[in-house]
Amino acid sequence: MKSRGLMKRLLKGIGGAVLSVAVICGVWQLLVKGLDLDPFLTRGPLDVWRYVTDPAHDAERKLLLEASRTTAVDAAIGLLGGTLAALVTALAFALWRGVEQTFLPIAMALRAVPLVAMTPLIALIFGRGLMAVTVIAGIVTFFPVLVNVSLALRAVPASSMD
Repeated sequence: MKSRGLMKRLLKGIGGAVLSVAVICGVWQLLVKGLDLDPFLTRGPLDVWRYVTDPAHDAERKLLLEASRTTAVDAAIGLLGGTLAALVTALAFALWRGVEQTFLPIAMALRAVPLVAMTPLIALIFGRGLMAVTVIAGIVTFFPVLVNVSLALRAVPASSMD
């Protein structure tokens, strides 16, 4: 019975995701065609699909796949780095209250700065390669993981922490 409920929730989640993508693509297509936007400047999802699946565009498709692979690797490295940094920081916050009282306000102040505003500074410091992408992905990952792990560790009884 448990597996049946799990399967039902999984299908419901996948169905919701597919429906969301379909609605977004439908609205996108309707806006592009309905507003009669310049085809030189805008493309709808059907135009993109036709271009990507056209056999005449093999070179472009290979370039897109290569760029997507590079982006996925860079993002995964940033995800891993940001998660590990957040776990270590959350553990330090849970074990030593002084560390939390010192660094949490700094972390929240940094989080308040929009990433778009920090990106030029990050590019200046780390360049425009893998390191900059990793730092940006790490920053995006770091704060949500820090908050959630810190809350989870606070919910653990003190005897279990020992």
